[in-house]
Amino acid sequence: RGDQLASKVKKELLPCLRSFTSSLRVAETVWSEGLLIEEFPPESYEIKCIEDSWAHLATDDGQRRFEDHVREWMKNIYEVLLESEQLRLETDNAGPQDELEYWKSRAARLSLLVDQISSQPCKMTVVTLKAAQCKLIKVWKECEMKVIKYHVEAVDNAKFLTVIEKSSHAIYLEDPAKMKKHLFRLLHIVKMIFNISTFYNSSERVASLLVKITNVVIQSCRRYITESGTVNIWDQDPDVIEKKLEECIKLNEQYREAYHDIRKRKDGREKREFTFSEQYIFGRFDYFCTRLQNILNMFRKIKLYTELFKNRLENLLAWELIEDDQKYFDAAVKFLRMKEYDYLDFRNTQFDKDYNDFMTRTDTLTERLRVELENAYDDIWDTPHSFQYISRFEKLSKVFPIGGLVNKYTRVIGCFRSEMDRVMKFFKRQQNKAPIPRMYPETAGKIYWVRSLLYHLKYFIDHFQANQSFKKIPEYRRLIKQYNDSGVLLMKYELSVQEGFKSFKIHQIETMIAKPVMKLHVGGMITVNFDPILTNFLHENQRLCKLDIPLPSVNKFLIKRKNWFHEFKDMVEMTLVKYYDMVNSLVPDLKRLFYPHLSKIKASLDPGMAEFTWTSHHWKEFTDACLHDIEAFGHVVTNANDIYWNRVEKTLQSMTEMELYELPSDAPWTLDQFMETVKSRCITAAKELQRKSLMVEEAVEDLIALAMEANP
Repeated sequence: RGDQLASKVKKELLPCLRSFTSSLRVAETVWSEGLLIEEFPPESYEIKCIEDSWAHLATDDGQRRFEDHVREWMKNIYEVLLESEQLRLETDNAGPQDELEYWKSRAARLSLLVDQISSQPCKMTVVTLKAAQCKLIKVWKECEMKVIKYHVEAVDNAKFLTVIEKSSHAIYLEDPAKMKKHLFRLLHIVKMIFNISTFYNSSERVASLLVKITNVVIQSCRRYITESGTVNIWDQDPDVIEKKLEECIKLNEQYREAYHDIRKRKDGREKREFTFSEQYIFGRFDYFCTRLQNILNMFRKIKLYTELFKNRLENLLAWELIEDDQKYFDAAVKFLRMKEYDYLDFRNTQFDKDYNDFMTRTDTLTERLRVELENAYDDIWDTPHSFQYISRFEKLSKVFPIGGLVNKYTRVIGCFRSEMDRVMKFFKRQQNKAPIPRMYPETAGKIYWVRSLLYHLKYFIDHFQANQSFKKIPEYRRLIKQYNDSGVLLMKYELSVQEGFKSFKIHQIETMIAKPVMKLHVGGMITVNFDPILTNFLHENQRLCKLDIPLPSVNKFLIKRKNWFHEFKDMVEMTLVKYYDMVNSLVPDLKRLFYPHLSKIKASLDPGMAEFTWTSHHWKEFTDACLHDIEAFGHVVTNANDIYWNRVEKTLQSMTEMELYELPSDAPWTLDQFMETVKSRCITAAKELQRKSLMVEEAVEDLIALAMEANP
């Protein structure tokens, strides 16, 4: 709502106010200049007929008094008329509104003069002198004709310029971005006046009128940039002031384009060629825009170096290296901002000196920074890390004159060619004994290794292809050819490895999975009978599938059944581990007692050494039955071991530790005392040994009973 109101005020109210104030200035000017015929002869008011004229001429000095008044009139009139025959002194700020006000005030003043000449006293004065056959009458008639002529001319010019006034409000009020169509319309009106007017029919007068339009355009640009003089260029946001300067410079181009378009247009009724001195019309605007362009360049330089120092030249230089350079730049900007003159006054040559000095300083600073960059990164272009920095240098080169990019491109290409040579030498040296990555089987490891070499090269070549600048370098084609040759060699190696793996026969796989799941060795040891080649084969298939290698249908089936095979194998291994843990946990002295039980457990494993193969679907029932028997016998073994160690071994150990004698501790004993003591101790020990023997006997009977209860 507020923007609409402001736009309406600018388009409707302000033009009316400008026209009204212009009329007031014209009225003030006419009133301040006064009348050209200030007084008439007193006698002229009394003359009614020719006899009255003769009567006044007959008086002393009658004719002379009338002649003196007419001479005074003509003197004042010729002073005014002389303006039409002389070139007016124009100011740099004069615009079409000033031209209109001039002709309006002149037309009004001459209208008053015509009214005075047509008045009764003036006519009677002329009639009286004519009756006296005064020679002054001829001169007066000529003067009167000139007044009428110039009056008509002034009125016509005021009418023409009134038409211009309606279209010229925009160049006084609008911003430069919105002036294009108004300038076009204004120039079109001037061209029409040039072909119609009897006054504005010369190149000098129309060019002068166009210069006034140019003056107003310059004033409007100054007003727009300084916001009607309330701020200077340093008080505004740099982005805002740059936009304003660009719009004003663009307006100069649009102004010329409008002039050229109007000049080229032909409607068939033109009497004269609408061609004038462009230097005369646009010269001041060109000088003004040159100043604006210099200011714009200055702001762009300041913005550029501010950003460069802020991000440390795309993070390419350390702060310690550019700290002094930034201080040097800040000092140059501060020196420029301290000036108090009008930066927009293109006639002020002091700014040009300061501007040239500032640009010289920035050129010096540019060279210093460029040298620092070159010295810091001269060695990087011969290393694989150059890709990390070439893009930064390219980005920086768009705003900063780095130079030498072609040489850097050439060095980067040469570095990559050397890297390709190194990779291919390494490949040829290791291809028969490829370094297998950890946790990779042989075939998949070789393919992964050769692909890693290819990806290593592709990483670099992708950077080259993503950067269009490299493609312009002659060495780029040789680089691509070398890369293609290397890629073909690496791919051939991969294909040969794949073919070697695919040559694995199906009957070999069938033989491996048809073996019994368990194997009895010569010493009676039972192990898992899972072929290591099959383990490796399953691992190969899984890795090759992840590497997107095309595999036969049998291999794909094995990949799907891999978890099944491993689960089967793990369960068999777990069964044997628990079996041997149980067997080894049984006390060796009890193995003969529990031999039937051990035989039963071993018999439950026999189907795994004959009936069950790696393709059996009911292996879970087999392993579950074996684990159940092992677990059941494990409880028996735990109880038997407990009885053996706690009731037999410990009791027997305590029996061996019993003492059948006692030695004196203080005074020596006699033989009878010693014998009596030994006899007493033996009686007590005999009773204790008898008791413990019964305990051992009961324990052995419990072991026998335990073996009998769990007898298979």
